Amino acid sequence: MKVCNKCGVNKENTAFCKNKAKKDNINTICRDCIKAYHENNKEQLSIASKLWRLNNKDKLKVTSDSWYVNNTKVRLEKAKMWKMDNPDKVALYDIRRRRSKLEQLPEDANLEKIASIYKEARRLTKETGIQRHVDHIVPLSKGGLHHEDNLQILTAEENLRKGAKYEETI
Repeated sequence: MKVCNKCGVNKENTAFCKNKAKKDNINTICRDCIKAYHENNKEQLSIASKLWRLNNKDKLKVTSDSWYVNNTKVRLEKAKMWKMDNPDKVALYDIRRRRSKLEQLPEDANLEKIASIYKEARRLTKETGIQRHVDHIVPLSKGGLHHEDNLQILTAEENLRKGAKYEETI
């Protein structure tokens, strides 16, 4: 049992948040008082939070990058759940992606070569057990064409890390 410093009520320890800075590892203000404070000061807290984020972009980037690297399984599971919960959005994305490929298929593209590149990616995946993707060197979103000269086989991890990035080499 502990007395809240804000409301003065004697409450069970479970009514308080953990706080490693305190001797007993329990916060001095109960969860109810903290919740009430946040509800009464939403706007001020929102402004302070935005201001902190603006002034600490480097810290946020390091934290975000670290979380991204250390939580691959969590990210993939969340993405999988999102896809299951949003089949309409996934279908719309797939339609737009296929249309984009068709619109960026030049007349001189060799469909047999393109098909053989996809076939080779599937063969490598089966042979090695490592998922392979066919990647557009110059992304379709950056004006690249769906042409055999603009395709390369990458591991899924490399392709997902690359995303729609393209760095021109001089």
